[in-house]
Amino acid sequence: MSEFHTSISKQDKPPDDLDVQVAIATDIAYVSPATFPAVAGILSHLISLAQSDAKLRLWTKVRDKMGRVPYNGYVEIWLQRIIQPKAVGIKFESDEPICQIVNGKSPQLWECRWISNDALKKAMEVTKILVADAGEAEEVIQPEEVELFRQNAWAY
Repeated sequence: MSEFHTSISKQDKPPDDLDVQVAIATDIAYVSPATFPAVAGILSHLISLAQSDAKLRLWTKVRDKMGRVPYNGYVEIWLQRIIQPKAVGIKFESDEPICQIVNGKSPQLWECRWISNDALKKAMEVTKILVADAGEAEEVIQPEEVELFRQNAWAY
């Protein structure tokens, strides 16, 4: 998928069968959620080539389909990454704690009631996790952003 992402990122105009390509990529991710980082890059590039009115329709279809994947916190984090930039313009709501943090909430990410040191508890505040506004992210995920995960996958 990473190699396909690299080749498709060189396209500069929308394909005639854009809806079909988006549907195929979404189906691949639905069946194999582990491929979603690369598929997210593919989708972000393909949909960025669409007309403005088609973008909202396509992203809504992708979000709705991927929302049916069970135990999908990982997928939701990537969905938020590709849907939330201002250039896309869709607010992404989720029960996933990391997605809630990105949206400005402060859910409990770690169980830390057992910690008695107040300084350590303060250091673990989830509001410190964010380093930038998700809306400021680029609309299109570059292959290098996904390669980072593929190259380091052996360590997990």
